Amino acid sequence: VGIMEKEGETVLRLMAAKVRGATRELDEGIGTVYERVVIEDYFRDLQKRCKLKNILENPAEGVTGVPGMNSLEFARNGATGTLSNPSDKMLDGARAVWVNQGLVDQATFVKCPVDQLPFEDDTLDMVWNYCMFERFKDPSTLVAEMKRVSNRYVLILPQHRSNWASMFTTRSHN
Repeated sequence: VGIMEKEGETVLRLMAAKVRGATRELDEGIGTVYERVVIEDYFRDLQKRCKLKNILENPAEGVTGVPGMNSLEFARNGATGTLSNPSDKMLDGARAVWVNQGLVDQATFVKCPVDQLPFEDDTLDMVWNYCMFERFKDPSTLVAEMKRVSNRYVLILPQHRSNWASMFTTRSHN
């Protein structure tokens, strides 16, 4: 019992330290905030290693509960961001988040189909999305379009059915 209690306390301290900087208006709950903090750590490292200056999130969605939030970390570290989505409502929500964070001058918001981007070939350092791949019946046109406009990297962060939470959820539905 003593070891389990110490491990639990260690996890709680780590989570508390990681979410301490989360602003109240971006707080969707400790699990999602912690997930975002981990992803932001990854993005900072990726941006530094790959020297990313301009990124496109396509489509920029509110999967984490706050539309447009996922690309903020790139802008906080000097990159310009473009967020595309076919929905005005989603883009308006994203713009509000960027305004709130004082980073709207580093962003462009583009309404367009996810597989018909209005950008020249090879113009962006990285094109990416978060938990979108698995939402498409045939994601090949999405991926081809992402590849077309990127001059270096395409990053797709999907949900994976083998991760612990997905396995639990999947099993409970069988």
